[in-house]
Amino acid sequence: MIHFISLLQISKISTASIIDYSYSSQQDIYDALLNTLFPIIFVILFNIRGETGRIEKVVLPLIDDILYNIITWVIPLIVAFTYGDTLYIKIFSIINMCLHVFCAVYAIIRHETINESKGKTYSDNIFLFLVCFPVIVIPIFWIIIIINEKNSLDSVSSIFLLLFGLLSTFIILVLFLLILYIYGLLDSFALIFLYIPNILEIFCSISFYTPNILQTFFILLKWPINFYFVKSCVFILLLSLTRNSSYYTDKVPDDFLATSTAITQYRLREVLSKEIYMKHENSTS
Repeated sequence: MIHFISLLQISKISTASIIDYSYSSQQDIYDALLNTLFPIIFVILFNIRGETGRIEKVVLPLIDDILYNIITWVIPLIVAFTYGDTLYIKIFSIINMCLHVFCAVYAIIRHETINESKGKTYSDNIFLFLVCFPVIVIPIFWIIIIINEKNSLDSVSSIFLLLFGLLSTFIILVLFLLILYIYGLLDSFALIFLYIPNILEIFCSISFYTPNILQTFFILLKWPINFYFVKSCVFILLLSLTRNSSYYTDKVPDDFLATSTAITQYRLREVLSKEIYMKHENSTS
């Protein structure tokens, strides 16, 4: 009996030595859940097939719209209202929200397929807005915010100032070449003239995706609210990029619901596909 009690006491001592009572498992569990859910959702979103395509043709475009809007204005808005000294970011996020929500809601209210929306004014306007607004306004806004920082620039601000600056420079150059191209002033620059379509395709692709990616990483590095917020934002960004890639790796059905992001990405895919097809035809002829 005495021997048994002594064994219990030894067991208690050894168990206590390996228990970390200061450890909290919440963050690790949350992290593990997200890391588990991502491949599962990835498989689900890329393997919805069949003639029952209600989910594929309606729900997926809506998911794309929701993910895009979360990255574009929801994340900056949350940060702006969490930190007290971010008035300009609040104003920018609210204006951003109003414009993007209007485009998203208007496209959904029309309740048309991508095929039905082709050639219509509202579809053209949404495409131009989602391509031009992010790449012109977002880099300029964050450049102004970084330059006007109260403290001296840290390494993160310096890096993103350079990245946003390069993006803005590229856009200014493309717009300048486009103006010359429209007014026929590129006759003496035959090489540039030949590559104008390619430049415009690169411009459209960069315009839609790059600004929001840079904005998200800059916000998470400068204003990380907490572990859960950062992990959730990265998860949403990866999920959104996963969905975006499907517009280029799979054939997008013409009867997809014409949401604002579906219209834009379908047209980007269409332009790129035509260019690839023309290059293939030229090479075979």
